[in-house]
Amino acid sequence: MKIIEESPVLDTDELPSQSKKLLGEAIENSKIVLDNEKDELDIPKVKLFYKKSYHSLLSAKLFLEEFANFCRNEDIGRIALKKNIYKENEGKEWKWDSEKNRIKFDEMRILSVTYDKYSRFAIAGLILHRLISLIDIHVHLREPGREDEETIQSGSEAAAVGGFTAICCMPNSSPVNDYPSVTSFILKESERRAITHVFPIGAITIGSAGEQVAEIGEMVIAGVVGISDDGKGVMNGLLMRRAMEYSLPFKIPLIEHCEDLNLSALGVMNEGSNSTLLGLKGMSRLAEDVMAARDIMLAELTGAHIHIAHLSTRGAMELVRNAKEKGIHATCEVCPHHFALSDAACSDYDTNTKMSPPLRTDDDIKAILEGIADGTVDCLVTDHAPHNPNEKMLEFDRAPPGIIGLETAVGL
Repeated sequence: MKIIEESPVLDTDELPSQSKKLLGEAIENSKIVLDNEKDELDIPKVKLFYKKSYHSLLSAKLFLEEFANFCRNEDIGRIALKKNIYKENEGKEWKWDSEKNRIKFDEMRILSVTYDKYSRFAIAGLILHRLISLIDIHVHLREPGREDEETIQSGSEAAAVGGFTAICCMPNSSPVNDYPSVTSFILKESERRAITHVFPIGAITIGSAGEQVAEIGEMVIAGVVGISDDGKGVMNGLLMRRAMEYSLPFKIPLIEHCEDLNLSALGVMNEGSNSTLLGLKGMSRLAEDVMAARDIMLAELTGAHIHIAHLSTRGAMELVRNAKEKGIHATCEVCPHHFALSDAACSDYDTNTKMSPPLRTDDDIKAILEGIADGTVDCLVTDHAPHNPNEKMLEFDRAPPGIIGLETAVGL
């Protein structure tokens, strides 16, 4: 069997153009060890796989699993990716699991790596995506309960295609993730079916109803990494204070959907000239600002970590900036759609522009971009929120808010 000399480490600054070139060279010139009687791949068939896969499969893990399935289905044989395949920076092995016919990843990271003399093509395949461990801390997977909209498996696959290797799922499933048994279910299903890491977030209140604090400690033991009633704000200020105090020993963030329901008043888009022109009920920016101010003050009082979810207004951005300057443990996130689109996008009543919080004004977009530039914004998230297509086909004021975002976030 021909042994190919080990190639030098790739310069990541030259990706992705160099990765495509090297992958093509690997297909043309390399052999892959197979654990059957053949000692090389059927190159025309591999070229066919390359042609179909290069533009659609961005995740290294997904790429290699699909390639293994291709080899099996085409009777090429099962790939024996030898255990001396390694990641450039850490030297950890990427081991072949012969029982499950797939790669074992010690850590799921998409890295520029060297490619091994026994498996040159496969390692070149790892170069398809240069992004390193993107994490989305705000995703809705809908399972359990709304598998017609999304499942843990389909959500993790969407994340992998978008370049994310880890996601945090919000608790507004059915039932709500407000109890350790629901947390355990999500983790077990993730271990069994997800192709990315999945970290569950528990509810602040039982049923996310805002009436009674959930068993935060038990959920943390079960595996939640934060708590949130995302989709609605915690209206009761005293209850929110107690939740913050409860969270302190566990050192987890309270992730708040800042919306004062009395001020938002069932609005379906941002309150302003566009909502007036469209005849749609507007939602005041103060609904977000007032609750953000309250929660930051409570965080200052209790010492808890408050994280403002999907921040969308200039007022809330200023509040977080001022809180950080005062040393309050306040962080925030923003979504691509809140700095890529304004409420003018709602002008044709397309329900894909209905968000919660809603798309805001050009001035709010400017404030968000300023916050990203000066470091006030701690992270970007997708708020990936899939819905049944039939529900999104309803009238604008009846359709549920939210859109998918995992597969398009990097481009935005």
